[in-house]
Amino acid sequence: AIFGTVDYDAVRLDLGAITRYFQTFSAAVRSAGYRVGVYGSGFICQSIRDDLGLADLAWLAQSSGWTGTRGYTSWDILQGVESQLCGLDIDADQAVTDRDYGQWVITG
Repeated sequence: AIFGTVDYDAVRLDLGAITRYFQTFSAAVRSAGYRVGVYGSGFICQSIRDDLGLADLAWLAQSSGWTGTRGYTSWDILQGVESQLCGLDIDADQAVTDRDYGQWVITG
């Protein structure tokens, strides 16, 4: 999967521009043979994936003060709190474990 992001607290006033972006983004990503994901607030994940069907997967931003985030429970990936591992900044994300959430898999 390839995720498009809305990395700020978008509000309803922004939804028209965000929808147009995701219409173009989704068409391009799907035509290349990938699934589409959306990263953002609960409001954005709900709007883009659940309401409009422009994404297949939802990656919920960790910013719990963003619009709709606290009540959104249909995520595939939940961004975790930033921490450090071997000197690198990482997010300890939580993903659903019972289905494919767009992860890369090494085979062979």
